[in-house]
Amino acid sequence: MRTRSYIRLFAALALMTLSAAYAEVYKWKDEQGRVQFGDRPPVSAEKVPIRSFSAPAETTTESGAPTAAGVIMYSTTWCGVCKQARQYMVSKGIPFTEVDVEKSDAGRDAYKKLNGRGVPIIMVGDKRMNGFSAGRLEQLLQASRSQ
Repeated sequence: MRTRSYIRLFAALALMTLSAAYAEVYKWKDEQGRVQFGDRPPVSAEKVPIRSFSAPAETTTESGAPTAAGVIMYSTTWCGVCKQARQYMVSKGIPFTEVDVEKSDAGRDAYKKLNGRGVPIIMVGDKRMNGFSAGRLEQLLQASRSQ
């Protein structure tokens, strides 16, 4: 009897995980001109791909060359603070690479090497920020530009 309960629990968790893997994110501007993101589109929304880890984590230019101080955000899809950081960087035009630490073995390994204990972890070059603060991110970006 107990085994059946575990099997049902496992099946339910597997289905929930699959539905999260196929989630889509939409981007639109509201009436005040602010950029909004959501999982359900209003009429005028465009679908925005969520980047995932598939190669060494570094930001690249359009030509594929690495930028001087790449911004890398280690995140998860369910993290509210990650969503805020993502929205901020997109709205400010800050190029970044997003690494999902739950969907990728390589991303999980990189997160472990950083001794990650929460998300987001935002790296600007070799400088690290745990969590998200717009002011702190701007400081890190400014410092990376002056190097």
